[in-house]
Amino acid sequence: MSSVIRIDDEVMNALKNRAIDFGLVFEPPNATLRKILNLDTKETTAETNQDNMENVNRQLVNRKNFVDSRKNDWPMDLMNCIRRLHKPVFSLDEVYEFEEELQSKYPKNHHIRDTIRATLQTLRNQNVLDFMEPGEYRIKND
Repeated sequence: MSSVIRIDDEVMNALKNRAIDFGLVFEPPNATLRKILNLDTKETTAETNQDNMENVNRQLVNRKNFVDSRKNDWPMDLMNCIRRLHKPVFSLDEVYEFEEELQSKYPKNHHIRDTIRATLQTLRNQNVLDFMEPGEYRIKND
């Protein structure tokens, strides 16, 4: 049986930082808590954590049919923003939080939110993301 625990933003941000330390970048908070509380039987070294993080990043970049970032930087830039959320399922509103950053990178683009949505569709079409429900997305696993 699972229980629901509500945590504030400060605790969630600290948990996200721990997830990075443990190499659990795209794992749910429960996996990070299990590591912190030593509830997992497998020992994970810092080297293994780094390998795991590099593997996740490599999978995202090398995914079959991924847009060549030299031709179009938007998919890569948007995936870099999504990676910084440190979770596999995310909302459109969370991606919109990067609007100012993307606007400064693309100052001639006066339709950043439209471009974000179009790029999310491109990433979906290229099997990088799944649409879960309106406004909710998931990074696909290989």
